[in-house]
Amino acid sequence: MDSCGFPLATVLVDGRAAGEPFRGEAASGSQAKAWVSAAEAVAAASRSPADPPRRIKSLARDGIPPALRGHLWPALSGGAALQAAAGAGAYEALLARHGLLAPAADPEAWDVLPSHPAVGGREGAAAVRRLALATAASRGMLHPPRPLAMLAGFLLAVMGLSREEAAYWTLAGLLAHRLPRDFYDADMAGAALEQGVMHMLLQARRPAVWERVAGKHAGVGPGPGCQARPDRDWVACLFINALPPDTTARVFDCLMVEGVKVLHRVALALCTLHSSAVLACVGDRAAPAVLRWRVAHTTDADALVRCAFRGVGTLTRAGLLTLRAAQQRDMHAAEASAAARLARLVARKAPSEGAGDARSAASAATSSCATPPTSADSAGTAGAAEGASPRRTQAAALRLLLARPQLVTRLAASVQGARG
Repeated sequence: MDSCGFPLATVLVDGRAAGEPFRGEAASGSQAKAWVSAAEAVAAASRSPADPPRRIKSLARDGIPPALRGHLWPALSGGAALQAAAGAGAYEALLARHGLLAPAADPEAWDVLPSHPAVGGREGAAAVRRLALATAASRGMLHPPRPLAMLAGFLLAVMGLSREEAAYWTLAGLLAHRLPRDFYDADMAGAALEQGVMHMLLQARRPAVWERVAGKHAGVGPGPGCQARPDRDWVACLFINALPPDTTARVFDCLMVEGVKVLHRVALALCTLHSSAVLACVGDRAAPAVLRWRVAHTTDADALVRCAFRGVGTLTRAGLLTLRAAQQRDMHAAEASAAARLARLVARKAPSEGAGDARSAASAATSSCATPPTSADSAGTAGAAEGASPRRTQAAALRLLLARPQLVTRLAASVQGARG
């Protein structure tokens, strides 16, 4: 078994095992002594998760011994402080309030890490279900997105099933202090935004590698045309189904302290470490497959973390905020374009005497899902709507409705009114 409890030679590609033994685990003995001597700094980081001491950042980058992760991750993520504020028994009360203590009717649906002996079993699947559904309920969601369930499973794998409540508060701390608040909302808007930021960083700092990997989609963000890219789940799944488990745990050591910027640094580091192999590929399809395989076999976690923090350049908070703002504008423009196509589709479906009303209602719905584009964006949106084929228009409409369910009610009412 590796330090996370997975069989040796495990790589979580779609949750299943493949790969080779891990190497590069932190020297547990000396690291444990260093963390014990830093107890006061850990306590300070737990009390003020927004501003962890520099010493804690350095220790986290060097790695946390596997035996200490179950104790340190709740403190470093800010989850321990949330647990203390909530009071004893808060997790059990949450489970009882939402009826999550009863056995699951579909236990196989929660088997998110089947290669793990504990988490992949019936007891583990039940724990994943409780943890994921409790987190979703605390955020006002009926059901967690799949990546959130995978994160719950990975935390349980590393921390142990006996520390389920600690895993819950660690997850709560991650969502409250280390990841954007809408990262795991129902529409995964926060994760999509960070994925777009990562694409912008890769395109700007590793253009040759990114062009080979992304191909004709090098200049666009996440979308249906990009599903074959090896990076598509790096952000949303926090590398859980991309890197070997031990390497992922080392990434999490840093994530617990420094937050979402760690994901961007690791993405840049992966494209740096494997650039030679990617650039040597021949053919359009070889590069993505090679990068995916190389990432899945990145067993030298020390080299990866070292490259992430010393080999990819500076990555400031202000710089990330600028990229997020730019990506937000791009996403709004894309939403506006898709909504304009949807408005045309509604207008075509409605009778001629009610088309204007349907178009007006659809336009009103459009304004609720996207920031009004600039004049240049408006021209591009109109052109896209004019030139779209009916089939592509319907596909765009479906994607928009899936992403923004609130549009369904508005548009249904508009069409019904037009026909009435």
